[in-house]
Amino acid sequence: HAFSPNYNPSHDILISNNKFIRNRRNNLSITDGHDIIVENNEFIDAGIHTTLSQGTAPGFAIDVEAVRTSTLIYQISEDITIRNNIERVGGFTVHTGDRVTIEGNQMENNISYSTSIGTIIRNNIMVAASELTKTYGTAITAGRNDRYERNYGNRVYGNTITGFSTGIKMANTDLEVNDNSVIDCKVGMTFEVITNSKVYNNTITSSRGSSDGILSAGQSKYMNEVTFTNNTIDVIRTPLLFVGINNDAGEENFSFVINNNLFVRGIIAMSNTHGFNINNNTSSVGGIRLVEAKRGDVSYNSITSNVYGVRIDTGCEDLTITNNNISVSGNNQCIFHNNNDEINIITSNNTCN
Repeated sequence: HAFSPNYNPSHDILISNNKFIRNRRNNLSITDGHDIIVENNEFIDAGIHTTLSQGTAPGFAIDVEAVRTSTLIYQISEDITIRNNIERVGGFTVHTGDRVTIEGNQMENNISYSTSIGTIIRNNIMVAASELTKTYGTAITAGRNDRYERNYGNRVYGNTITGFSTGIKMANTDLEVNDNSVIDCKVGMTFEVITNSKVYNNTITSSRGSSDGILSAGQSKYMNEVTFTNNTIDVIRTPLLFVGINNDAGEENFSFVINNNLFVRGIIAMSNTHGFNINNNTSSVGGIRLVEAKRGDVSYNSITSNVYGVRIDTGCEDLTITNNNISVSGNNQCIFHNNNDEINIITSNNTCN
């Protein structure tokens, strides 16, 4: 065990140019060791049922999973590189491990980490192949809500993701997600509880019906010191939809920033969400809708809409809506006060065309 005085983990291991086919549980498990390279292998049909045996969980192509509890470390898996492999069924996961780099792989299924520090997921080509992954699958799962701040220092960048249900799911703290291309997914990105993180320079495009850009997930409760900048989103339904964020006691000063993004079409919506700054964005065909929104700033945006520019619905409080350049069609209003209960809403210096 790692706590033993004579602990001597495996190290300096190269696993290359192999084919792992239809192994019953995982195709490859890494449970203890460091300075390990896994490259140029094929991982096929991990954990599937065959005529001779029944596959069993977890059924990963690669599973990095050191045994540990919240108080005791039995094994340590760290400083691992997984690169230039081909995966067909199973996916790659870092269940418990640190400083794992997963790069340059051709994937048909998920890459994920559950408990990890300093893991990098970069430059992978991920194409959903099965109807299951197209309908329900998430390409990259970066963290877990129940790990709170045990995940930090992780990076997800340069990946090309096509055809999954969800492109990237984010959680925890000190995470950067940047320069990814998410194509024809139902949802580009979702987030759960997340703090001190950056989402930037990503491109999300989808022609799938009712597709969305960036959404709060079902377990989203708060978000603090998170920035969404320089992203381009072109989807069918809504580019941004945040619901139920920063509402609980202790979250009164939590905030996040949406800055300098391009939203090609659709309505940006903040519902029952507090502590947001929407600044310097371009919305080409669609406005901004605020419902029970509080402590928000909407300023210096360029909005072109075939409906309203900014719509203020019931329950809004402490909002500043200033210096926006708004163009609407027909008899639509640039600033639409669709309520009779707003409190402390400042609208000034907006240009209406």
